[in-house]
Amino acid sequence: MNITIFNVKYSNNVGDGIVAETTEYLLDSLTHGNSISTVDLGGRINYGDAGIKAPSALKNIASKVLRNLPEAMANSLRHRLTYSLLQRDALPRWKAAIKKADRVVIGGGHLISDAELYFPIRLHAIVSLAMELQKPVYLHAVGVSNPAYFSPQGRKLFSAIFNNNPYLQYVSVRDELSRKHWCSIFGGDVTVVPDPGNFTRETYGGFAREADAEGVVGIGVMASGLVVNDTPGKHTKVVLSVADYIELGKKLAALGFTPLYFTNGSPEDEAVLASIKQHINVSLIKVMFAERPMVPEDLVKTILRCEKIVAYRLHACIVATSLGVPVIGLAWDKKLSSYFESIGAADRVCVNFNADVVAKQLAHLQPLDIAFTKEPYLQLVR
Repeated sequence: MNITIFNVKYSNNVGDGIVAETTEYLLDSLTHGNSISTVDLGGRINYGDAGIKAPSALKNIASKVLRNLPEAMANSLRHRLTYSLLQRDALPRWKAAIKKADRVVIGGGHLISDAELYFPIRLHAIVSLAMELQKPVYLHAVGVSNPAYFSPQGRKLFSAIFNNNPYLQYVSVRDELSRKHWCSIFGGDVTVVPDPGNFTRETYGGFAREADAEGVVGIGVMASGLVVNDTPGKHTKVVLSVADYIELGKKLAALGFTPLYFTNGSPEDEAVLASIKQHINVSLIKVMFAERPMVPEDLVKTILRCEKIVAYRLHACIVATSLGVPVIGLAWDKKLSSYFESIGAADRVCVNFNADVVAKQLAHLQPLDIAFTKEPYLQLVR
């Protein structure tokens, strides 16, 4: 059986790569002799690729035009432009991959979301191709955003492929909040399954905890603009400045720890990391900075360098938990709280940042021993 998976495997946020590689591992471990391949929704074909991009001149003009249009008109134009680029660069490859597949799996990752129609356009194209080629579709372990913040165009595109589609064989989501959001739009029977990242330890079993990890606390950095702009709605958002990151490092050093600043690889996050590096006084505290992760195993290795971590990015938190590294999540999106609630650790989400309090909580934090079953993944290979 040939299984083709669609997700954002080659994103510059390598947490997405971990989701993809753990999904591949899980499906491979449950099957014998089957062919499993992954296709990137951004049109990328390897780690470090830029993916589908408009020519710079066109991109600059389009950005200016879109900013000055009403939302509905901007999204209509965005849809046409994006679909044109997909037709040029991706759809022929996607169609060939689907044609060879016995089943099409979409997931995992936070794919049922609408930021400038990115996922609605791409998922609509994929499922439409699967329907044209009469291939069964399995939506698996996805995160679902609050539909109140979908654009009308995004909702329409999702509804066209997820409402009463006879080719949609199975739907599962990664947490209870996603189930609630899915059912509020599409209804139906939806299964909650473990995020693939929960199987990081098993997937990357060849990597062990670094011998000198004791006393090292990883601080996962994320750009404040992403916290503020990428999470619509009224909910708790902990927004850290460069000064806050530095203060947390100082508090940890005062407790005898060595802070290790790292990112999941996004350029915006790396820019903040560079600013921390520029402004922190390394002559006063012992501090380390991780190299930018270029492939998923780089992030796994960085987290294994740590005794404990504190981080924004969901898959830094999930990976750390899987590897047995105690972690505190910084609240910025409800998906973070939903994950920690699902593992019975809601108290490990920081909702009111105080560097001294967080440092002291980290000092006493212990690993969680949580077992996840692969049983739900059998639905994809039976």
